[in-house]
Amino acid sequence: MSTTIRSQLTRRSFLGSSGAGMASLLAPGSRLLAGLPVDTEERAANITTNSACFSPITYDKASWLTAVFRYDPATARMVLSGRSLGEGEEWNRGNFREMFSWSENLFADTFG
Repeated sequence: MSTTIRSQLTRRSFLGSSGAGMASLLAPGSRLLAGLPVDTEERAANITTNSACFSPITYDKASWLTAVFRYDPATARMVLSGRSLGEGEEWNRGNFREMFSWSENLFADTFG
């Protein structure tokens, strides 16, 4: 995976993993500047976010987990979106190494 693609995926993962996500905080301002509405029923019905992370399991092995959530207007809660839950097949050293690459990209995208 190229560094550019990994950086883009990491940024998307981070934006989703921060609860409401930074993207949802920035989008209303951008929409207002463009003269677009920010509070339509269609937008509320299509709110989605994701969570992605690596987790160290032992001193040299890790796994990963990801999920997509969508807003359910009927319950006013975020719910798991379909079959979007994913996890590593096993703990391993490769995931442990990848965890550091992922976090380095995340921190670079976040803090510069």
